[in-house]
Amino acid sequence: MFLKGTLKTNLVVHKVVKVINIKKEGQNPGNIPVQVVYKDFNADLKYSPEVLHFLRKKLDDFTINIFIQAVRENKEHRGLVKTRLPNYHSKRKKYDAAFLILEYQGFLDKKEDGTATPYYITIRGIQLGQLIQGENKRKDEGGLK
Repeated sequence: MFLKGTLKTNLVVHKVVKVINIKKEGQNPGNIPVQVVYKDFNADLKYSPEVLHFLRKKLDDFTINIFIQAVRENKEHRGLVKTRLPNYHSKRKKYDAAFLILEYQGFLDKKEDGTATPYYITIRGIQLGQLIQGENKRKDEGGLK
């Protein structure tokens, strides 16, 4: 059994073709290659409102501010590079923790680009942005839920 195909973590869709050998019943012992294709549906996965609210409650103000900066950078299609943030070297642990949380919750995705690693908003990140925008709108109107 061996794997054939490409695995790139920075692409939206991953393709892995697994070739296995099976014996077909009623034939001489011969091997018939079978291809099984696995797709990554992670790019299209959206959170339910309940899950989105739960994950939003787990984010502190610093992490939300980092996320908002990433949204601003994504409007220009540049992505946010964390080493370009102000005070990055003095607050490195705090920045790294915020990016790690946002990435593993699925709100940001990093893409290798030479020596820089910009972070981009995912579909779930767009959902979080809309939720934060709604919270800010309610806060401006005077009644935060």
